[in-house]
Amino acid sequence: MVKLTPKETERIKYFRALFPQEIKAHVRRSQDGGFIAEILDYPGCITEAETLSELIEMMNDAVRAVLEVPKRYASYMPVYLLPLKMAQRFNVFPVKDTEGDLKLLMYEPSAR
Repeated sequence: MVKLTPKETERIKYFRALFPQEIKAHVRRSQDGGFIAEILDYPGCITEAETLSELIEMMNDAVRAVLEVPKRYASYMPVYLLPLKMAQRFNVFPVKDTEGDLKLLMYEPSAR
């Protein structure tokens, strides 16, 4: 495990405090079968991926980019997860819906 300086610890706390408890997004299927998400909390923040799980990962990355979190602190930041009921709405096994709104909730891993 990397030993952090007090200054780095404070920077991590600063960036973590910027993250909202949840983010809202509009997700739709792309013409090629992938997913496109517009993160409504951050106008103009759009990302895409081939699968729903990749899309959630890309949305987390997009939020970190909007909040200008340095890459070296990315692993210390909260992660947003899609609640199971939301994933079931998209019926990703197989996919039936092609568009819908969703809300991602912050996951707080145990203290490091």
